[in-house]
Amino acid sequence: MTSLNAEEVLPLPNQPVNNNLPAGGGAIGEGGIQQENLSNVVDALAALLREGVDVHRCGAARALGEIKSDQATEVLLEALLDEDEDVRTDAAEALAVIGDKRASKQLLENLIGDPCSEVKMAALDALTKMRVTEVIPWLKRLLSWHDAEIAWDEDEFYEGGWDSWVDLQVAAIKALAEFGVEDTVPEIVKAINDEDAQDLTEFAFAAFARMGTAGAGALVKFLGDKDSMRRRRAAVVLAGIDHDAARKAVLHALKDPSKDVRLAIAEALNAKSFNDRIGEILLADQEPEIRAIAISHVDDSDVDQLISWLDDPATLVQSAVLKRLMTIQNIEATTELQEKLEAKITAAEPSVVAAALEVLAILFGQAASDSLPDVLRDQDKPEEIRLGALRGLKTIANEDAISAITETLTAKDRQIRFEAIAALGEIAVSEKNADQARDILIAALNAEITPLPEQPEEAEPQIEDAAETESEPDISEDSADEEESEEFPTSTWASIMGVDGPKEGRMAELGDTKNKRIHLTETDMEMLALSAQTPRKGRVKLAEETPAFKDVPQFAARVLGEVPTDDVASALALNIENNNEQVRTAALDSLVRIGEKKGALPKDAVAALMRVVANSERDFRLLAVRALGTAKATECAGFLAHRLEDGDSFVKTEAINALSNMAIEIKQIDQLIEDEERSVRLAAAAALVAFEGEAALDRILDFAFANEGYHRLEAGQLLRKIGTARANPKLIAVVEDENRRREWQVAIEVLGVINSGNSVL
Repeated sequence: MTSLNAEEVLPLPNQPVNNNLPAGGGAIGEGGIQQENLSNVVDALAALLREGVDVHRCGAARALGEIKSDQATEVLLEALLDEDEDVRTDAAEALAVIGDKRASKQLLENLIGDPCSEVKMAALDALTKMRVTEVIPWLKRLLSWHDAEIAWDEDEFYEGGWDSWVDLQVAAIKALAEFGVEDTVPEIVKAINDEDAQDLTEFAFAAFARMGTAGAGALVKFLGDKDSMRRRRAAVVLAGIDHDAARKAVLHALKDPSKDVRLAIAEALNAKSFNDRIGEILLADQEPEIRAIAISHVDDSDVDQLISWLDDPATLVQSAVLKRLMTIQNIEATTELQEKLEAKITAAEPSVVAAALEVLAILFGQAASDSLPDVLRDQDKPEEIRLGALRGLKTIANEDAISAITETLTAKDRQIRFEAIAALGEIAVSEKNADQARDILIAALNAEITPLPEQPEEAEPQIEDAAETESEPDISEDSADEEESEEFPTSTWASIMGVDGPKEGRMAELGDTKNKRIHLTETDMEMLALSAQTPRKGRVKLAEETPAFKDVPQFAARVLGEVPTDDVASALALNIENNNEQVRTAALDSLVRIGEKKGALPKDAVAALMRVVANSERDFRLLAVRALGTAKATECAGFLAHRLEDGDSFVKTEAINALSNMAIEIKQIDQLIEDEERSVRLAAAAALVAFEGEAALDRILDFAFANEGYHRLEAGQLLRKIGTARANPKLIAVVEDENRRREWQVAIEVLGVINSGNSVL
């Protein structure tokens, strides 16, 4: 096949540029050209793997693994015999990814004959992934100590203090499970029971689950072990095995004397549906935690049985019943059930009362709405109970319920205020009374529900007699302690010189200072002054109760970000210049989210955001620019372009992202790609590709190599978007140019990134 001219690969200057390129493929869609392109990449990397220095050989091996092309198998096989153990390891890992069984013989030889433990592990992993059964006998040998026919690094333990065999033993067990070799189960059990060996139960028991009848049988035997931890681990694994012997063993283990064993089984079974027999055993258990788990699996049709468990003496079980009732659809709201729930509300633990209130609201709706507001308003009730009433009212969501929830926005308990705002937020995006909830949230945002307290009038200053004001200071016990503590030296300098300067004998310790004067710099003097300061003993300040007027507007601003309407955006915009910093931050963040959801913001919001960008502190400007970008406010593109000269790199980065999101050309993009701040450079490079597409190829290649390849991986992803067919030839030219040897490693890694997964085929 003939090679391509530059004009065939790159668009001519007068040709339109296609900005919507398919990832990885570029505009060339001919499979043959793409295949040749990939072959050229593999050949270039293969040449480096054969002839390059060690760092380039390692990089080439890793890149070939990322590309996942079986064309690289031959050269990777050669690399398995490389003099550098890192190259051999990287080659084995690459072959594991490619999965070409032609490499199995040499990988097996590396496992047996290569003394490097990292190479052995990589070879073992590759052979297992390739399902090479010839490795099984050697896996068996790895189960017990250092086999004589396997090469080992004899100096490893003495030099590093670690014997790699322990890692290979675990890897061998996992590999044998992958192959499902049942006849090795006795050997693994023997290794587990070796008192001088490492604890293998976690790995081995998981392996037994994949080793058929023999593995299940071994796990069953461990249920009789005297060690409860072993019994627990074995039982948990058995609970996940779909095997007759395992199911019978689990039933037996559910009667284990150890609570931890039974609870672990119940938790393991909780993720799957279990049969009636298991449910009966769990429901009869003496531990409430276990019965509570069983409750969650009671069938939807057994509502009567479920309700009967409300009489269980344990709070955990009662709570579990109530939570289960919330999940069942179309429960008949009988008078008997209502009476039971009302009984729980009047005489039960707070957690049960809270759940009962919520169930009452779900099942009886309007009938419950008369009593729940009173519970919510009762300041003497525990917070948990009032929260249960609040959640119930959220479910009802009629006008009276919303009004009751609104009253709690001035409540003393901060958690109740927070949940009330969250409840109103959920109602505001629902189909029931959403307008009412939204209006209340906007009022809360504007501090109409929780106004600022009135400031007391300042009293006129009293003129006192000077003689009275200049009284003796009160010497308290604390101040006496401070004076006493000042007698001790507070620094090395003070301990030498004394508190009041040099004393007799001190000058001799310092030497002849007249002849050997030390000139102290300004910084030295500052440090000496700091060392002379005696830090005062501090006291921990206990958290004070936050009044409603401080946090309700902030909570409302945060929740309103999930209500993407113009009136909400306008209300938030009025508060992004609020004196309360928390409210401003929350309002700006919510405008960002609304902009993302709607792709637009009303004009008054855009104008307010521009004022914030122009006049506020960095954190606020950052959010405001982001909001303008998500809303694609193209009318302020020129305004945002001026932010590209902002002294703050974060604001500058957001401005680039915003303009890119609006598909606005950034004229100083080349200058921004060379900015001293990393975030600015990356944003500018991404914006360049988004706007110019293929035409940005050369500049992104330069970006990849700039600053010693600092952005090579990010640049590789951008080049992948432009098209591998265009980037590969230029990168290959770099690794073939002896004058650019220092850039080879960057080119190698970029080739791996842009061709990752063999996507060009």
